[in-house]
Amino acid sequence: MADLIDEPLREAFMQLRIEVVGDVVPPGPEAAHRTVARRRRMRNGLGAGAVALAIALGVLAFGPHYRGDARTGVSAPTQANLADFGELRRAVLTRLGMLDVPGQWRGLWAWDVYGDPAHHTFGAGAPWPAGTYDGLVTCAGRGSITVTWWTSDTPITLTVPCSSKTDLAHFTAYLPTPGEISLIAQGDALATGQAAFGVLMTDPYIVAAKNALGPGSFIAATSGDTSEPRQTVVEGTQPGTYRVSLVCVGTDTLQVSFMLGDAHTRDDVVCTDGGARLDLQLTSSTVAASVVTIVTADGEFTGSAGYAYGISQVP
Repeated sequence: MADLIDEPLREAFMQLRIEVVGDVVPPGPEAAHRTVARRRRMRNGLGAGAVALAIALGVLAFGPHYRGDARTGVSAPTQANLADFGELRRAVLTRLGMLDVPGQWRGLWAWDVYGDPAHHTFGAGAPWPAGTYDGLVTCAGRGSITVTWWTSDTPITLTVPCSSKTDLAHFTAYLPTPGEISLIAQGDALATGQAAFGVLMTDPYIVAAKNALGPGSFIAATSGDTSEPRQTVVEGTQPGTYRVSLVCVGTDTLQVSFMLGDAHTRDDVVCTDGGARLDLQLTSSTVAASVVTIVTADGEFTGSAGYAYGISQVP
């Protein structure tokens, strides 16, 4: 079989994340927790494993002008700024699988607990795309924090204990139209000055990519961002013609490879704010595994784009 990987990208494939996808399942707590667990494994150097991960690609209105403050939040620590992150906040980022993830993280809010309530708005100044956002919350230290969030007039509250455990609490926020997700975090007396918390939301680039991709009769579907190379494997694909449809939102250029048995094809897609689309199609006369591989064309994984794709059988 011909080699589908350019030589400069070979090192990236040594740390490839592999997904074995059997069915399309909806997003929610389990999908969000799997994403964090996968990033923890990657940062801990446990090597590539088989991870079941599939996210349904919903039909939601696409908000084209969300980009402005989408990069606000907390930058991932680097050697230059790691000293600015205290022990408790670093523990929080580790639990969320974000300590060593590159790039500006659009859905991350992490801070120390002080006496006054902490406020944050995702989408302030430039609305986030409409859709469902999963949020994960954790708190390290002592006491507890209460997190309140809202997308309209009805606030919802969640209380999370601050401890040395790595448990993550989950909540869901829904934007019926492009808009903002507002949050307030308030620590109790014991947490003040002795705790740090973190909130990790679904990346708005990923939500935008799902919206732009639209509906489809997918045998498998997933989404992600360009912080790492990814590979999706669908075992036992029946004979026929299959199409990979992908939308990428952001600023990266993706190299997308599609293999179906012995057949293979590859192309690049330049991500855009409005969502750049790529379709690849192959035919197999036998039962075979279909494999989709995604890397960045330059071999750098900065997390500056999100994507969503599905595999469908062509009638």
